Amino acid sequence: MSRKIVLATDLSLSAKTVRSEGNIENSGPIPPKANSATTYTVVWSVQNSFNQVSSAEVRAVLPSYVRYTNLKSPESENLLYDETTKELVWNAGTILPNTGYGSGTKKVYFQIELIPSTSQIGTAPLIVGEATLVGTDKITGASLGVSSPAVTTNFSPDPTFKLNDDKVVQ
Repeated sequence: MSRKIVLATDLSLSAKTVRSEGNIENSGPIPPKANSATTYTVVWSVQNSFNQVSSAEVRAVLPSYVRYTNLKSPESENLLYDETTKELVWNAGTILPNTGYGSGTKKVYFQIELIPSTSQIGTAPLIVGEATLVGTDKITGASLGVSSPAVTTNFSPDPTFKLNDDKVVQ
């Protein structure tokens, strides 16, 4: 007697803000200054355990006070922006087994520009809304969906970050 057990893959998405990681150059005052433009790089990273995932897509919406600068890395990644809805869509395509486990994570870096208002002084404003990743497990046929929390001007994973560098000043 034999049994066949089919398990769904474990797909995950993370998002973070950086200033010096990757090859996109950022500008503007740190900490961010009210009514002045500061750019940040946002990194979306996907990990996948053991089944191939097809039609993977990540979506998030930018707040009204944030603008996508059209800079991304790698250039080959399919990242689209709708200026009307302020939605960013990364068509990540196929996510191979062991991505992020036995091999590197699948990543896209993109730049946004923040112009904070005086009402945001003392806060670390949200710069990209919650990101949602969807795709299809090629083995089980299951539709997969995971999300990552919204990101703010807090770029503490970056080695150049200092305490309060994320808080808007006058």
